[in-house]
Amino acid sequence: MTTEDRHQYWQQCLIDWQVSSLSGAAYCKQHSITYHQFTYWRRKLLEDDLNQQQGSAGFTRVTAIEPRPLITHPELTPDAAQWCRDHRSPRR
Repeated sequence: MTTEDRHQYWQQCLIDWQVSSLSGAAYCKQHSITYHQFTYWRRKLLEDDLNQQQGSAGFTRVTAIEPRPLITHPELTPDAAQWCRDHRSPRR
C-alpha cells in the first residue's frame, strides 16, 4: 500500500466515522481498527488540511537589517553615565 493509498484509506475511515455518530473507540472496535492508528491518522490528516489552508509549510526567508548605531552624548563620560543611573527618578 502506497502512502497515497494509506491517506485515502484513512480519509475514508474518518468520513465514515463522522457519518456514523459513533465515538472513535466504538467505531474502531466495530471496524477492527487499532484506536492508536485511528487517532494518529485523524491528527495527521487534520494537520495536513490545516497546512494546506494556511499555505505551504516550510521555511520563510528572513532578511537581517543592520542595527542602529548607539547614540551617545560626546560630553557624557563613564562617570557621568553612572551618576545619571544612580540619580534617576524612580519609575512609577
